[in-house]
Amino acid sequence: MSYFVFTEENEHYMDEGARRRHGEYETREEALAAARMIVDSDLRAMYRPGMSAESLCLSYRRYGTDAYVVPDDEQDRFSAWDYAGDRSREICRAGRGNDEG
Repeated sequence: MSYFVFTEENEHYMDEGARRRHGEYETREEALAAARMIVDSDLRAMYRPGMSAESLCLSYRRYGTDAYVVPDDEQDRFSAWDYAGDRSREICRAGRGNDEG
C-alpha cells in the first residue's frame, strides 16, 4: 500500500486548485516524516527571535503549508496544525529558527 502526502496553503483554505501532491511513500511512517518536515520548514522560516509560540503558530495557520497523509489512520490522524503548535513551543523555547536541524 502506498501513502501520499498532499499539501495546501493555509492562506488558500478550501481552494482545491491550491492542492499539490508532495510525494508517495511506501510506509505511513515515511509519509508522516515528510509531512512533519514540511511543517518544520515553514516554522523555521517564519520564526523570529523573541517570537512567542502562539504568534509563530498563528503565522503558520495563516500562511504555512498544511500537509496531510492519504490514507490516514482514523485512530491516529496526523494534524499539521496540532503538530505546528507543539513544534512552535519547542522552536521558541530553544530560540532557534533557520539554524535548527
